[in-house]
Amino acid sequence: VRPIAATALALFVVQFVAALVLSTQLERRVGVSYLISSSALLLFASFWVLTHVGLLLGSRDGQRVIRMPIPIAITMLRFVSIPAIVLLIHEERWTAVVWLFAASAFTDVLDGVLARALHVETRVGALLDPLTDVAFNSSVFIVLAQSGIVPWWVTGLIVARYALLVGGTVYLYLFHGPVRIQPTLFGKLTGLLTTILLGFLLLGLSLWSEGTQHRLKEVFDVG
Repeated sequence: VRPIAATALALFVVQFVAALVLSTQLERRVGVSYLISSSALLLFASFWVLTHVGLLLGSRDGQRVIRMPIPIAITMLRFVSIPAIVLLIHEERWTAVVWLFAASAFTDVLDGVLARALHVETRVGALLDPLTDVAFNSSVFIVLAQSGIVPWWVTGLIVARYALLVGGTVYLYLFHGPVRIQPTLFGKLTGLLTTILLGFLLLGLSLWSEGTQHRLKEVFDVG
């Protein structure tokens, strides 16, 4: 388990530095809240990978070894960044939110590109990546609804879509056997469009005047 533990330790160091930055730039409670919540997510993700460690097994010099691909570490980093963007939205630090959201969208593409380029595609990564996307986007839409940025009916539709995808997968697994996760082109385009619209909305909250926000926000809601 050492490769997985080493990855978790490296991610914790990143989280700790991020907590110090949040405490310095915002308030101590924000840094502490982030460190506690992100550490809980890191523990969950690490143990989840450990429970599926058989899918990471390879061989070297006749011995069975565990590979911890870089793309999985990048996906885990995106997963533990969820509390940061939630807290920043609560604090209405929209510039920081835009940068963090852009970084998340970039890493979402990067992990898949690296997995294919380095030939380290695994079933663990194929499962963890969409689950991270569901958790990240659901969290962002829920906190935006709580802050009054988007109406609850929009968040309800988004959460219902993800609940249908995850619930359907669980149903198929329980009653029909193992499920192979293979995103379709239509699904990818849907996710891309949602990310672009949400990114422009967050950018607008950072740059637009209150009057412009009032005139354009409903268009984004309907979109």
